Amino acid sequence: MSERYLLVGYPGLVAQATLRALAAERAEVEVDVLVETAVQAERLAADWPFARARLGRRDAVDLGLSGAEYMELARHGQRLIWCTEPTGCDGYTLEECPALRSAAELVELARVAKRLEAAVVLSSVLALGDAQGRVLESDLRVGQRFRQTVEEACAIGESLVERASKDLPLTIARAPAILGDGETGECPVDGPLLRLVRGCEVAPRVIPASFRNQPVHAVTADFVARSLLALVREPRARGRRVHLVEEQPPTDRALFQCVATVCERTIEERPLQGLFARPQSPLMRLKGVDARLLQGWDVVFDRTEARGLLPGSPEPLESVLPRLVSWCRGLHD
Repeated sequence: MSERYLLVGYPGLVAQATLRALAAERAEVEVDVLVETAVQAERLAADWPFARARLGRRDAVDLGLSGAEYMELARHGQRLIWCTEPTGCDGYTLEECPALRSAAELVELARVAKRLEAAVVLSSVLALGDAQGRVLESDLRVGQRFRQTVEEACAIGESLVERASKDLPLTIARAPAILGDGETGECPVDGPLLRLVRGCEVAPRVIPASFRNQPVHAVTADFVARSLLALVREPRARGRRVHLVEEQPPTDRALFQCVATVCERTIEERPLQGLFARPQSPLMRLKGVDARLLQGWDVVFDRTEARGLLPGSPEPLESVLPRLVSWCRGLHD
C-alpha cells in the first residue's frame, strides 16, 4: 500500500528538497502538494510527475480549497509535512500574520483528518525572539522579547501546535535560518546570503570588519527536508519539539571569512571597542541582511531529542558554504 502525503510549502527550497528525497527513494507514494498559482502547478507537474497539485493557500480558511477537495484530503491524508518558512508580517496585524494563520490551518486540518498518522510542522528560532543562553527543545516561553511581529507570530503558532499535540500526532521541528540547498547550491533570491554575496562583490578588495566570535545558527534545506521525513515517519516523535541545528556551528568570523574568500576579498579585522560595542562592517548595513546572521547569536540549542530521533547531523555549514556562495555568484554572471 502506498504512503500518502500532503506537502505544504511549495515552491520553497525545503518543499523542493522533500520532493527530491521522496523521488530518490523510488517508493510507491502519493503526494498532494498545495500550490498557490497555476504557474506553480505547471512547474510541479513538469518537475515531479508523481505529485498532484492542489490550488489553494496555506493561510486561508480550509487552505483555500473547495469543500470537496478539503474533505478528500481530510479523508485520505496520512502524513502532513508543513514546511512553510516564515515571512514578514508587514501590512498584517498579529492575528493576520501568515505564520500564525498557517499554524492554525495545520491544526484544523489535523483535527478533521480521519486517517492521520502524523504531521510535522517546520517552525523557526524566530519564536525565541531575543533569548540568550541555553535553550532546551521543550522551551518556548523563556522570558524573551519580540522585536518583530513575525517573531511573536511564530511563538504563538508554536504554542497552538504544542497544545494540539496533546491530542493529535504532531511534531514541531524548529530550525534556524535556511541559507540554501546544500545539494544543488540554490539559495533564496530574496535571502540574506545572496544579498551578502552581492554586497561583497561590489565592496573594496579589503573589507574592514570586527566580530564577536559568536555562533551563527543556520542550516540547509536538504538537511531540513531529510529531518522532516524522518520525523513524520517516527512514532516516537509525536508530541515532541526537535531542534534542527548544527552541533558545533561556525562563528560570525568564519562565515564572513568564507564568503569573502569565495568572492575574492580580504577581511581586515579590527578589534571591538568596548564590551558592548557592535561589530562593524559596511556589509552589515545592507538592506535585507539579518544582522543576527552576520553578528552571531549567543544561544546554545539543546539537541537531545534530535540526537535520539534523527538519523544524522547536518553537514557542517563551513563545508557547504562555498557551494552556496558559488551559486549566488553564478546567478548574475
